[in-house]
Amino acid sequence: MEDSINNPLLMDFNSPEVCLDFLCRLKHTRVEGLVIEHELDQVFEGEFIQRGWQRVQALVLRRLSKDRREDFIVLPWRREVPEQRLIEHLYRTGKPVRELALSNGALTALHDRRGDADEESVKLPPLIQLKDLNETSLTVRDQLRIKSMYWGFMRHLGDRLDRSLQELMIKDLYIQPRSQLLWDLDRFYSSEDGRILYLEAKHKYPMKKLMFGMNIGEVNSTRQLLQAGFLAWHIILVKPVWRKDYSSMYLFFDRAARERALWIGGDMGARNFFGDIAKRAANASTSLQGKRSVRYYEIPPDNFKLIGKNSETTEVLGRRLIDAIEGEGDLPDVTAKTLLDSRLTD
Repeated sequence: MEDSINNPLLMDFNSPEVCLDFLCRLKHTRVEGLVIEHELDQVFEGEFIQRGWQRVQALVLRRLSKDRREDFIVLPWRREVPEQRLIEHLYRTGKPVRELALSNGALTALHDRRGDADEESVKLPPLIQLKDLNETSLTVRDQLRIKSMYWGFMRHLGDRLDRSLQELMIKDLYIQPRSQLLWDLDRFYSSEDGRILYLEAKHKYPMKKLMFGMNIGEVNSTRQLLQAGFLAWHIILVKPVWRKDYSSMYLFFDRAARERALWIGGDMGARNFFGDIAKRAANASTSLQGKRSVRYYEIPPDNFKLIGKNSETTEVLGRRLIDAIEGEGDLPDVTAKTLLDSRLTD
C-alpha cells in the first residue's frame, strides 16, 4: 500500500486539517454542490425507490483526451444490475467506455482507450499531487464559505463525505490532468423495466431576462445520452436570494429562505429545450477553475415545470417529479411571475 503522501486517496478523511487543505483549493461552488446532492436525496430518493427506480452508484465522466479522443469514464462503487445497465447504455453512444476500479487506494483502468477490456488492469497514478493543486482562481475560492460548509454540513455526512472527497480527487488529480476537457454527469437511475434516467441537478437563480443556462459541454453530453435512448431531466432548486455571495448554507439556518426556494424540472429531451444556437461566452467565474469563459445555451423558464416549493413534503414533491418523468402528471409551466414571487429581496 502506498504512503498517503504519494497517494491522496489514502489520506485520512476524518482529519479536518486534511479535508480543508484539499477543499480550500477548489472553487467554492463545487463544494457547495454537495448540498444539492444531499437535498435531492432527502427530497426525492424515497419516492424513486418506491416507484421501482434504483440509484446508479457510480462516478460518470465524459472526457476529451489530450489527443482529442472522446470517451466516457465510469467508476462503479458497486457492481450490480443498475451499474452494468448504465455501462451497456453508454456503449450505445458509439463512444468508448472506460471502466475504472478503486481498491485500497489504487485506481486502475479495466479498459483500454478503445473501451475494450484489458487482459491486465493498468494502474493510474495521480499526475499531480495535492500540494500542486493551486490552479483555481482566487476570485472563485471563498475559503470562509468552504470552511462554513465543511463544519456546518460536510463534517456530518459520515462515509458519504469520504466518497465525495475521493470522487473530487479522482477528477482533479487523476483524470483532469490526462484530459483536455472533462464533464461530470451528475446522477443516474435505473428502472425495473430497463430504462436509464439522467438527472442534471443545479442550485442557482435565473440570469438576466429570467433565463437559465447550461454550458455547451453539458448540453453536448446530454444530447449524446438522449440519442442513445436515455431519459434526461434538468432539476433546479431555485435560490430565493439572487446574489452570488449568498451561500447555500441558507438551507440550514434561514427558514424563510429555505421555504421560498422552488423545485423546478424540465425534460431535456423535449423539442427545443436548449434551442439551436449557443450563446456568447459566460463570465469566467462559471468555469471549473474560474479562469476562462464558457459558451452556454439559454433556457427560458417556461421550458421547466413547477414541481413545488421546498416547504412542501417530500412525498408530494417526489410524487410530482416522478409522475412527470413517467408522463403521468401535468405540472404547471414555470413563468416569470413564478420566479419573481419566490424571490426574497434585501
